[in-house]
Amino acid sequence: MIMGGFIHIAALRCTDSRAVADAVVRYAAGHGVPAEVVPTGAGDRSDVASVGHPDDGWSVVDWPRSFAGPAKATRWLSGELGVVASLAEYYDGDDWNHMAFDCGEVRDRYASDPDGQTSELTTLAEARHRWAGDAAVVAAVFERRTEEIAPYFARPRPLRRVWARLLGAPPHGVKAWPDDQFHLDDPWVFVDFWKRLGINYPDDPANPDHWAFGVRFAAPGSKSLPYDTSTD
Repeated sequence: MIMGGFIHIAALRCTDSRAVADAVVRYAAGHGVPAEVVPTGAGDRSDVASVGHPDDGWSVVDWPRSFAGPAKATRWLSGELGVVASLAEYYDGDDWNHMAFDCGEVRDRYASDPDGQTSELTTLAEARHRWAGDAAVVAAVFERRTEEIAPYFARPRPLRRVWARLLGAPPHGVKAWPDDQFHLDDPWVFVDFWKRLGINYPDDPANPDHWAFGVRFAAPGSKSLPYDTSTD
């Protein structure tokens, strides 16, 4: 796994990865951005969304690293395809977010650090409430048990995380479950969280064999698609 950078990755409960890729093309076209389905590994990948082969009933979409609108796009795909969807975001080794969708409706939001969800119109108190995460709601949407999900919505201790980053050491703390790979204050814990939802994070996202299709955005590119906001 690459331990830095930004990741915006969605999973849709759909076993037709071509249908997912075609839906991404329609989303882009609806906002004036030409896009096309291409073979994995084809040409310049700087503005390509990768769609995975179906895995345990889910199709994963790895959005471009610079894409600023994954929540809006994933919500639209959930509604267009009439499916449950999960969006996980990893922020440069610091934080992670999760959003749950059901047929285009936002069902839940969680941010490990809600400070990043504030704006001129959203106070920290509002962000903490909006992005608190509701384990019971997520469990119902993904047909899991609440007690499986609840531990992942604990807030990491900021001071420990800051010191770990300054020292160049991985954060240490407790795990949600003993068989998890990551501690709760490591933002890669979203991989373990996904496993509890029944979703597999790609073992090697850089391997083109994992992906079924690419969706390449032509000029003006994915940067011209709608941006997410703290209220999405």
